[in-house]
Amino acid sequence: MIGLPTGITLDLDAVSLLVRWLLGWVLLPTVPGLPRTALRAPAGGASDPSAPSQVSVVIPARNEEDALAILLPALSAQNHRAMEVIVVDDHSTDRTAKVAADHGATVVSAAPLPPGWTGKTWAVNQGAHLARGDVLVLLDADTRPAPDLLTRLLSACQRHGGLVTVQPYHLMVRPVERLAAMFNLIGVMGARLGRRTGTAFGPVMATRKADYEATGGHALVRSAIVEDIALGREYRRRGLPVHSFGGRDAVAFRMYPHGLGQLVEGFTKNIAAGALGIPWWTLLLIVGWLSGAMVAAWELPAALVGWALGGDPPALGICVLYALYAIQLTVMLRQLGNFGPTALLFPLAIAGFLLIFIRSLLGSLRGEVTWKGRTVVTGTRNRSPR
Repeated sequence: MIGLPTGITLDLDAVSLLVRWLLGWVLLPTVPGLPRTALRAPAGGASDPSAPSQVSVVIPARNEEDALAILLPALSAQNHRAMEVIVVDDHSTDRTAKVAADHGATVVSAAPLPPGWTGKTWAVNQGAHLARGDVLVLLDADTRPAPDLLTRLLSACQRHGGLVTVQPYHLMVRPVERLAAMFNLIGVMGARLGRRTGTAFGPVMATRKADYEATGGHALVRSAIVEDIALGREYRRRGLPVHSFGGRDAVAFRMYPHGLGQLVEGFTKNIAAGALGIPWWTLLLIVGWLSGAMVAAWELPAALVGWALGGDPPALGICVLYALYAIQLTVMLRQLGNFGPTALLFPLAIAGFLLIFIRSLLGSLRGEVTWKGRTVVTGTRNRSPR
């Protein structure tokens, strides 16, 4: 407490927590969506580079038969049809190749994985080099596009150039999937959405093929665990913009439909490496905001059993702090996915985030992570998958 001349006292702890809560609104005041704008008509004929009309969709797929059965019909129903849809079958052991072929996609069997590549970067690289369109749209197999997604991506490429990426709206069916809440939120906080220097999202990317080839494409980030962030960084280094958007009404995905094990493995692979791709000053703000959320997550349940921090804080203050973060998370998460009551129970989401982050950090320090049956050597060790 500080005594002010007027006789008013100032609780520095309360002020600190309020400032940390306000950082959330600085980091994510709103989530800009992928704009709805019409494609420009060619001014100089069909070959006019200002109005691309030929798009190649490339989909890397490893054991994605169920997801492709949803994605490929949605691509066939687009109001701007792709000239080709290329599915790169990344050594699947299920019916991925057959499902893709049955839906009219061009199926490419990935060559054996060479040293120094991750499975996804190798698959995308092969599909991108075979693509004939002047615009590449790179989609994860679990994405679910709205009928106008390709139109909106092409329009954004016309307007911005460089790399256009979208973080899909997160669809969840089982309660355990909502443990992704803090991962999604923090990832978007660090992405500088809608700006020229945004962070790339791997599930949905669009770029002129000429720009992709000029940067070196996925060959340049062949060993990156979080290849989307690395690719966006290479675009920016070469003076090409990276614009990122939210996908609420444009594209969705169901990230980890197979339960807790898949969710833990997926975020263990990504989260520690992804944190290194966030600008240091943004990361500092995120840590400040998250530290306040952690206090709020602890104090209310801990006070019920006498474990509150700092002695015996006022009950009203504890409840107000909890309510502030619950309201803030409700506003933020509703823009990112159907998280339901997750915001009201945010201590569970924070606990899950911290446990998986520690696991991811330990994996990075150990020098390897696993995903879809592959072990990838990371860090300063030899980066070849095995």
